Parts: sequence; C-alpha cells; structure tokens
Amino acid sequence: MNQTKIKYLTFSLVLAVVFVAGAFAQGVQQEHAWGGANDIFDFPVGARALAMGGAYVASADDPFALYWNPAALQNVQHMSLGVYYTNLLAGTQYSYLAYAHPTLFIGTFSIGVLSLSTPDIDIYDDLYPIKLGSLSYGRTLFLFGYGYRPAPWWSIGTTVKVERATLPGYPDAGSGSVASLSESALGADAGLLLTPASSAPLLKDLSFALNIQNLLQRSIRAVESRESTPRMYRFGMGKKIGLGGGSSGIQIALEYDKTKTMPGQLRMGLEYGYENTIFLRTGFYGDQMTFGGGAKIAGVAFDYSYWTGSDALIAGSHRMSAVLNIGKGREQRLADYREREAQRIEAELAAKRREERSQAIVSGQSRARVLFARNDYTGAYAAISKVLFYDVTGNDPDLEDARKLQQQINAALEEQRRKEEAEILARNEEEMRIKRNNLLIEEHYQKALNAFSLEDFPEALIQCDQALAIDSTSERVQLLRKNADEQLRKKIRDLAERARQLQLQDRGYDAITLYNQARQLARGIPDIETFLAGQISTIESRLSREDLIRRAKSQEMNQNWAEAASLYREALRYDPGNQSLQERFREADARANAKEMVMPDNVREVYRKGVNAYGQHKYEEAVQYFEEARKLQPLNKTILKALDSARENLQRQTNTQGSQTRGR
Repeated sequence: MNQTKIKYLTFSLVLAVVFVAGAFAQGVQQEHAWGGANDIFDFPVGARALAMGGAYVASADDPFALYWNPAALQNVQHMSLGVYYTNLLAGTQYSYLAYAHPTLFIGTFSIGVLSLSTPDIDIYDDLYPIKLGSLSYGRTLFLFGYGYRPAPWWSIGTTVKVERATLPGYPDAGSGSVASLSESALGADAGLLLTPASSAPLLKDLSFALNIQNLLQRSIRAVESRESTPRMYRFGMGKKIGLGGGSSGIQIALEYDKTKTMPGQLRMGLEYGYENTIFLRTGFYGDQMTFGGGAKIAGVAFDYSYWTGSDALIAGSHRMSAVLNIGKGREQRLADYREREAQRIEAELAAKRREERSQAIVSGQSRARVLFARNDYTGAYAAISKVLFYDVTGNDPDLEDARKLQQQINAALEEQRRKEEAEILARNEEEMRIKRNNLLIEEHYQKALNAFSLEDFPEALIQCDQALAIDSTSERVQLLRKNADEQLRKKIRDLAERARQLQLQDRGYDAITLYNQARQLARGIPDIETFLAGQISTIESRLSREDLIRRAKSQEMNQNWAEAASLYREALRYDPGNQSLQERFREADARANAKEMVMPDNVREVYRKGVNAYGQHKYEEAVQYFEEARKLQPLNKTILKALDSARENLQRQTNTQGSQTRGR
C-alpha cells in the first residue's frame, strides 16, 4: 500500500467543519491562518462573556480575564477558579480552566489551560474500505498571566502562552498502527485597562481597554502546513450604572475586534445585576443576538449563555461556566492587612514608649544615686524629680525606689539645711542676724530650686546670687548655682545654634531676635555675651542703611524714641557723615532720655518767651525760643514736648497758608 496516498478523510473533514466554518461565519477565509479563523483558540470562553456578546475585554473581573485581557486581572477581587467546558461539532471538546490569585501590592497572578481535542478519529485507506485505525487530535494552550496597577487609573498585563499540539502522523505499513507528532509554540498577549479616577457621573465606573492578542505570534504545524497566529486587536469600553443606591446595577459593554486580514467585528453586551446575586444578560456578537444569566450562591458564580456565535455554526447552543471565589476579597484583605499593620505599629510604639520610659527611669535613678553619693543633693533632687514626672498616679509600683530615693534626698537636703542653720545659730553675737539671713537664704534657695526644676535658670541664678550675697560660703547654693549656670549655658548654646541656622537661611532679623534672647540670658557671662554681641554685630552689618532708617521712622511715629535712636545710631555706622541722619539721631536720643527737670532761671526765661509766642500762634518764633531753651537743657522733657507741639502747629499753619495761596 502506498503510504503517501493515505488520507485521513474523517480527520480532515472534522477540521474543515470546525475551523473553516468559523471563518465562514465571519465572512472571510484567510489562507494558512488556522483554517480561515483568527486563531485555533479564538473560540470565546466563559458563559458570562458569551451572554454579553463577547464584549468582555473591558468588563472582565474573574479568572476568564486571563483569556480576554490580562490587564483586567487587577479587577479580580478574590482568589478564584474559573471553569468552562463545551462540545463543538464532531465530538470536538473545548475546555478552559484558570486560577487567579490577586495579591495586595504586587499585582495579580493567573495560570490557566485551554484545551481543544477531537478523540477517536477513524482512518481508512483511500483505495480499499479498510479501517487502518484511529487517532486523536489535540491542542493545549497553557496560559501564564500577570496584571499590575501602577496607578489607580490604569492597569497593564501580559499573558504568556505555551501551545502544545498532538498531530496525526503516518500509519505503519506493517503493523497498521498510527503514530502521532507533538510540537510546541510560544506566544504572548498584552493588555491595557484605563479607569478614569473621577467621581463625575459620566466618568465614574467607566473603563477603556485594549488587548493585543498574539502580540508574540505562535507558529505551529496544522494538518499539512505550518500556520502562524494572526495578531488581533481588541478595543473595548465598559460602564457600570448603579440602581437604587444598593449593589444593583447595569453593566454596558462595547468591543471592536480587528485583525490585519479580516474585517472588524463589533460586539455589544448588557448585564443587569440584582443585589450582585441574580444576573440577566444579552448582547450582539456581530449580527447574532446572545442571551444568558447567572447567579452567585455561597461564593460560587454559575453562568449560562445561549450562544449563537461562529463556533455554534448552524444552531444555537447552551454554554455554562462557573467561578469559585476563595476566601476574602482583595479590599477586605487589604483592610485586614492595614488593621494588622496599625495594630503592629501601635504595639511597637507602645513598646518603644515603655522602653523609653524604662530607660529614662533607670538612667534618671542611676544619675540621682551618683549625685546623691557625691552629696550633690540639688542635682540629685532635679534628677529624681524628672524621674517622678512619670509617676502620674503617685503610687506607680515601678517608681517605688524612686520615691524612696526622693525621700532620702529631701531628708539630706533638710539635714543639710538644718546643719547650716545650726552652725549659723551657734555664733554668739550674730545669732539672730544669722538666723534671719539663714531663713532668707532658705527662701532664695527654695525659689532657686523651684526655678531650677522648672528650667527657669536665670531666675535660679538670681535667687542663688541673692542667697550667696548673704552667705557666699553656702555649698548647696553654690552647687545649685553651678548646675543652673551649666544648664543656662546649654540653653544659650541651643538658642545660638538655632540663630545660626536662621542666619544661614538669610533670616537675619529672626536670627538677631534669637541672639538677643540668648544675650539676655547671657547677661553676667562676659565671654558668651561678647560672642553673642559679635554675632549680632555681624548680622546687623549686613542689614541695609535704608531698612534701619525705615524702621527708625516707624518707631518715631509710634514714639518709641529709644528704639528709634538705637536704629539711627546703627544707621550712622553706614553713613557717619550724614548731617540729617545725625540730627534725627540726636532728636530721637534726646526724647528717649528726656526727663522732668527743674529749669534754671536763664532757661525758664527763654522757655517762657516761647510759651508766650506759642499762645499768640507765632509758632515759628516759639520754635526758635524752644530750640534755644533745648540747647541750654537738652534732656528736659517739658521743653522737648513744647518744641514738638510748636513744630506740629507750625507745619499745620504752613500747610494751611499754602492751600489758601493756591486757592487765590
């Protein structure tokens, strides 16, 4: 028997009916392209998608998204398993199984298998009606998908496809057995899903999708030739419209499919869902109308479709699929995760606070004990006071040792006080004076101690100095003063550092304010005061003369003469030869230092002449007399006030006369 003449008549007939008929239903036959169809695996899957006319590229939200648009995998909320199975003509079986696994932060992974097989195909000789045997034709497509949402309004995805085909071979002439051939091919899809992040009614729950099927085209042997998967572009749009304020609503879907060699196909679908439980669906697959429905029961979605698409050929067929949702949805899992994270962070913060509290208590008590051992009772008192700050209730068991130590420190302080008092009282002749002094010292000391605890170190130093002015030998006052001085210097350094940072930011006035605050604190500490004065001088040297004059004039208007004089004095550093500026400085300085004075007879005589002229509204003459009196007694507040009043009235009189002249 001539093997080259063996034809697999039945097998060829089956393939022609299944695949060529699909192309005929689309109105196009393409040579060497899956028998005229787009792809041997181009028959749609999923009863829900079929019921909506195959317009599913923008609406997929279940494991079938792996087939329709991998970018839509991000719409899958539950770990879920999707199953679809149908019989085509001549016993051909078409099935789909996929699992989708949405993660919280790294996208959605999916794996699936799509199988097309025709078992038990009889083979006969072309010359004699002798059955040579039977074979099976099978093609399996393994799908590995991933979807990711880089931003809330768009998602991307890809599906890698590995096709495994079992093809018929030639029968053995001697045994009559029929061999088979196997071949594999690799391909890939890519998808994009856009969901505008808008609450506007028109844009809310609106999505646009693009899926490029066979972006990486597969090439594999068909019956007697090698075929390549054509590239298909699926464009889609979906819109959800809520009804009744609950979970009921309508899903509208449109899709346009196009390949290079075949005319475009328009798909349309409509789905009504009642409380996300019962669903009714219809659509158009080209010019064929589709129907279907579905229900969700206990986490399982059952979907049905009456399908009239190309793979149904002559009559419609019933298609069913199921989706099993496993566990909680992505949003609930994310909410649980955030709650766990919040609890974890709160627990860590609480543990950190406890640790910080414990460390503060341990280190504070240790320092207090060291100072107590050194007889530095004031330092020990301050250290233990900071520890007992944590004793909110006053009987915290963790602070029992601290309270006992405080009692010991107080007792030591009291003992020290009594000892000093006893020593003072022991002096015979000055017993009463010493006692009064001791009480006064104690008063200042307690004030200083209290101020030290409140971190009012300048006040603590003042009180200590007042106590030391009475008795300069008091060790506890000296020690307290030393501690207060150290803390004050630290506070001054902190202010100076903040001022330095402002100075680096060209915020000179703010820096001067802090330096002045530090300088106020540093009074009586020559080295620091000198340093701060130098820093202030450095900054002030950078301030413009005009700014100083402007500020000085503003102070003059508010009659803040001392501040105005200070600003004029600073401005004169930039322009020491300016006579007008010197005069303004003298005017402001005189008023800043003016005081009530008794006028000598010669001054009183000149002043009285000015008053007489003022009373006769001879303001120019009054100004002259008052100027003369001021030269004799420059800081007399009465003369300066009279001079200012005369000048104001003279200016007012001059302005009035000028207006009258212009009117004539």
